[in-house]
Amino acid sequence: MSVPNSPQQHKQLEANFFSCYSHYVGEGCGTVNVELIERFIENLKKGKASGLDSLIAEHVSFAHRVLIVHLSLLFRIMLKHSLVPDAFGRSVVIPLLKNPDGNKFTSENYRFITLSPVIRKLFVNGYDDFTG
Repeated sequence: MSVPNSPQQHKQLEANFFSCYSHYVGEGCGTVNVELIERFIENLKKGKASGLDSLIAEHVSFAHRVLIVHLSLLFRIMLKHSLVPDAFGRSVVIPLLKNPDGNKFTSENYRFITLSPVIRKLFVNGYDDFTG
């Protein structure tokens, strides 16, 4: 009888896992890799306002390199399952007055900016490259 959570049980389960999945690459995950995500992080516009997640491009670009690995895993999962987080669809829309002397009651006198989550920007910017 094996004891749950014993070192022997752990080694056996670990060996079983690696024998099954050591060569697993994943199908339908596109070409998401660390180098690609790092390139998109470098290309993010710096000095911009944050979205609802309160993250700016500088948070991502100065974060530890392990974040890039986690983002690549996240993006692979999103592509494989054809799902994106609900937060990717939430943004802040800010109306900016074009001409202060013009009519403030017509939409033609405004331009709108959208503040989106920075992780969403990375995914959207890389989508074409991720999907081949």
